[in-house]
Amino acid sequence: MNQYIKYTLFIIIFTFLSACWWPGENTLDESKKDFFVTTQKLSDFWSQTFLTKTSRISSASDITLTSNASGRVQNVFVREGDSISIGQPLFQLEDNIANYYLTLKQAENELERAKINYDSQKITLDKQVSDASLALKRAQIDLDNIQIQASQDILQAQNTRNDSDTTSSESTSSLELKRLEDNIAKSELDYGNTLVSDEQTIEGFKTTLTKDMNAQLIFLDDIIEFADTLLGITDKNDNFADDIDQFLWARDTNQKQDTSTLLRELITFREGDFQTTYNSPISTEEDIYGVLAILREGYDISKILLNELEETLNNSLSSAWDFSDSDIAWYITTGNGYQTSLQANYTAFVAYENSVDTFLKTYLTAQASLAKWIELLKQDKEILLRNIATGDLNSDAGLEKTLSASQSNIDNLSIALETAQNNLNNAEKTRNVTLRSLQNGINTAQIGYNLALTNYKKLTITSPIDGVMGNILVEIWQDVNNGGWVAQISGQKQNELEISFTRDELPFITLWNEVFLSHNGQTSTGTIFSLSNVADQNLNYASKILFDENIGVSGDVVELQVPIQAPYTLLPLDIVTVLSDSKGSIYVVQSGSIISQDIELGNIYSQFVEFRDVNILENLDIVTSNVSNFDPNKFELSIKEFLKN
Repeated sequence: MNQYIKYTLFIIIFTFLSACWWPGENTLDESKKDFFVTTQKLSDFWSQTFLTKTSRISSASDITLTSNASGRVQNVFVREGDSISIGQPLFQLEDNIANYYLTLKQAENELERAKINYDSQKITLDKQVSDASLALKRAQIDLDNIQIQASQDILQAQNTRNDSDTTSSESTSSLELKRLEDNIAKSELDYGNTLVSDEQTIEGFKTTLTKDMNAQLIFLDDIIEFADTLLGITDKNDNFADDIDQFLWARDTNQKQDTSTLLRELITFREGDFQTTYNSPISTEEDIYGVLAILREGYDISKILLNELEETLNNSLSSAWDFSDSDIAWYITTGNGYQTSLQANYTAFVAYENSVDTFLKTYLTAQASLAKWIELLKQDKEILLRNIATGDLNSDAGLEKTLSASQSNIDNLSIALETAQNNLNNAEKTRNVTLRSLQNGINTAQIGYNLALTNYKKLTITSPIDGVMGNILVEIWQDVNNGGWVAQISGQKQNELEISFTRDELPFITLWNEVFLSHNGQTSTGTIFSLSNVADQNLNYASKILFDENIGVSGDVVELQVPIQAPYTLLPLDIVTVLSDSKGSIYVVQSGSIISQDIELGNIYSQFVEFRDVNILENLDIVTSNVSNFDPNKFELSIKEFLKN
């Protein structure tokens, strides 16, 4: 049966069934139909993907080899006419201009410092969590014991009441009254000491916050002065900035406006909200929270400015007199020092902020517990005094006192147990937040180290192909600039492709990266043998790839796959709704329903996008199928979980 006949029969059957239906005469099956959706856990996604590029095949014969670094030729390992192989060292440059080795060692030290800081903080935070967990167990044991003791006391009081009608003894009453008065006096003393201690703690918070404001004031002034030296926003540094203006941010004309806007924002914040808060007294708890908010804002704006300033320097061109490579390296190193200092201060600030918030939320509860305990003791005393005055201290009063005291003890220990649970929760939250922040510091330091190592390796110029050494264009002790010609190499009937990378893709690409090509049913593997450090007129960075085997006919257009490792988990773009440059939403299954979840986005790689805050989706079911037609009134949700191979 062909498609036309099938379609005609479908129309006839549909028309017949439609004519048979009429409200009140026929009853439809109103049961919901299954709506199948597929889901995946966050752990099922990867941080590795491929950049897809296209290129045209061209024949390679003679290759002009260029330097990827600036330096002085220290060694030439080959002679003209020598047979050379891919990866063979040809030239060694002396690190006399850009200080690649110094930068590498500094980056290595920063990475090690970040790891040591992480390990040190983790030991402290783990101990805090362990102590809070132990305190919680002790509080639970105390509550269990007092509940058992209370049951025994009540049972004994009930037995005493049943055994005798009355119980009267002046000596016993006096001792009981004395005990109550002692307990009241001790409890009132403890309550007074607690009030004084809490007040001293709050005053300590105010003193510490004042010091933090002073420290941040100095830090803000330092980085404003450092950034203004380059950008010349204020009159103070306008003349100096004019001398380097033509070289700074030369590779990205929009960078100046963006970075200058951030500096003005920081100056406005410094002279506005920060200065107002700095000059205002810290009197109330609301003032404490206000200072914490201002300090956090100061850290956030400073961090963004330093990152943008580093990007500005990386996009700058050098000048032998006004703005040399060493000048740029010095500014980058100085900026990295500020970033390291900011990260360390911010980590300590987050832990301190959590401790202040925990105290302010719990100290009034502890005071109320002590006040309630004193009130109950006084009630016990009043009951005892009434019985003594009437001379009728009977077993009923004893039972009432036992019930009151037992319940009071249970209430207090229940409050202590709840407080211990809150302390444990706060300790775990502080640990997770702090360690996540420290891990971000390690990741940042690792990226800096990888970049410094890549730059250092550029001092050794190696052969990109198997071939014969042609003209050597440099001599020992000759200075070579980045991108300068050093030699010519004759290839051996290999094929090469040329592709370009954007500035955002460039940090993930290095020399000798593997590249995969599928053409005419065959798969070939090549390597990147040259990578430009200078953008072309389209702001792309050219790269060449060599293959050992014949990959096709010259002129054919082929598709290449370049594997990259992103720093964050990647989600397919087809399941993400992009709301802005850094915000998006996805669908998740929660409590049997499909809901929209807002997420923070990062860079886009081909058909994938970075997802920054993994903790939001850590245990949720992420919907990977189309649910635009789902109506909960018509369909019953049916989940098909992703199955790993």
